[in-house]
Amino acid sequence: MKALEGLRSSLLLCVILAFSEQPPVSVGCTSSVFWAVVKPTLLGGDHAFHADGVSLGTGCPVTRISERGYEFKYLVTECGIQKERFSYGAMFYSALYYTIMHKGVTGKLPLLCIVSRGV
Repeated sequence: MKALEGLRSSLLLCVILAFSEQPPVSVGCTSSVFWAVVKPTLLGGDHAFHADGVSLGTGCPVTRISERGYEFKYLVTECGIQKERFSYGAMFYSALYYTIMHKGVTGKLPLLCIVSRGV
């Protein structure tokens, strides 16, 4: 039953992201810092979550709340952020975990950022 609920949450997220004009999540990085900004209404207006219901990677909390949304800014060596090196640069990846208590919805949203190697 939990697997079905997770699948429903993932499907809902995909539909919302596909029809959204402005991305509900933005991700950026440098070779030393990884950041993400997520709108509280990521899953739609009636599925809003609070700052304490969302975390980055291994449980790192929101670092700032702004008009753009909940912001996360951490060194790439924190929060379980993974790194892969390639000939063209490096790829950093993590995940955003969220819980909407009053709806009983939990989910995971993979995050990815690529840093190109200097020319």
